Amino acid sequence: MDLAENVFLEAEPDESFWLDLLRDARPQGFKYTYILADVSVDFVATSNQVATLADQLHPLLRLITPLARMGVYLKLFLLAEMEQYLSPPPDTTVEKIQWTKKSLEELLEVRLGMVGLEDLGQLFDLKAEYLNPTDLLIEAAEGSPRRLIHFGNQLLKEQVKLNPDKEKIDPALLYAILELR
Repeated sequence: MDLAENVFLEAEPDESFWLDLLRDARPQGFKYTYILADVSVDFVATSNQVATLADQLHPLLRLITPLARMGVYLKLFLLAEMEQYLSPPPDTTVEKIQWTKKSLEELLEVRLGMVGLEDLGQLFDLKAEYLNPTDLLIEAAEGSPRRLIHFGNQLLKEQVKLNPDKEKIDPALLYAILELR
């Protein structure tokens, strides 16, 4: 199938179209195709939205077995709250990944080590008050490495935008970012 022929679709494609498209999209020489989907926390805020998104995922879940027969595998990273609304096919493996405070601390330590830092506190002006930025970020991340990294990236982006000449981050900026979550 020539993928370029199907760029403009007049009607919603049927299941066989998607199966053919995904099978034919595999680069030559590769045995399998993996599709990764990550549902962002920012996208879903209420239980109503979680239920709506879960409903939208059901057609995709029905394709898991036919896709696997063609060597196309789905890896969906979903919110724990979605579990009650989803019913994957019986032959599907569902893995629950739980991040502990310790594992998030280790993740943060590795990322900081990549830029030559031992502790997040080294980035802050901590003379004025006691603050443990590592604990605050990990608590705000609520067990999610994605959120932890998002908050850290947002903190650095805002620091560069608001205080590009300051070497240290004002703790008020951390509080402001965590309040926006």
